[in-house]
Amino acid sequence: TYISYAIAIGKDLKKIKFFFIDSMYNDNTEEIINDFQDAKFIYLMRDPRETFLSQSHYFFNKMHSMTSIRNKPKNLYFQILKKNLSTSYNMLKKLKSNRSIDLKVVKFEDIHLNKEKIMREISNKYNFEFNKILLETTIFGNKAISVSSFSTKLISGVSENRLMRYKKKLSFLNLVLIERIFFNTIKNNNYDISYKQS
Repeated sequence: TYISYAIAIGKDLKKIKFFFIDSMYNDNTEEIINDFQDAKFIYLMRDPRETFLSQSHYFFNKMHSMTSIRNKPKNLYFQILKKNLSTSYNMLKKLKSNRSIDLKVVKFEDIHLNKEKIMREISNKYNFEFNKILLETTIFGNKAISVSSFSTKLISGVSENRLMRYKKKLSFLNLVLIERIFFNTIKNNNYDISYKQS
């Protein structure tokens, strides 16, 4: 499958040294480990409060509601908390529990604050040749452009302006809710807790 995909996007198989597999929204770790015995994992960690804020804001802007996904009777809070955030953080917990897995956790916030330092650390750990092109946000060699929950314009790259939004934009009740649900995730990854849990 991996080789077929590489050929489909025009890659020279003789030059391929690594396969990068995105497992952001689905836990494919077992499949990856079975296919690649020497697999290495980089987990991009983001503060759960920021992730919740970004996704809920995106859905609300797109659908003007948090009560259902189109005509499906599914609450968007459930969709974001259960399917997206919980799946992702449970995958991190599983990766950390398996000491045989080569894992590096990279914080979303650190990339935005010191991108070159983080990319050099990743390059050194996995024996990549560091190149300034790694500081550019690209997809298949082309500049990556994405939609932001907080901008009417397309965005690219990283920016400090995308950090700590939850402190101003997340409601008190939602903040308490997220911190209660993901208390261990927030604490174990060295994020500050806003409100003391009772």
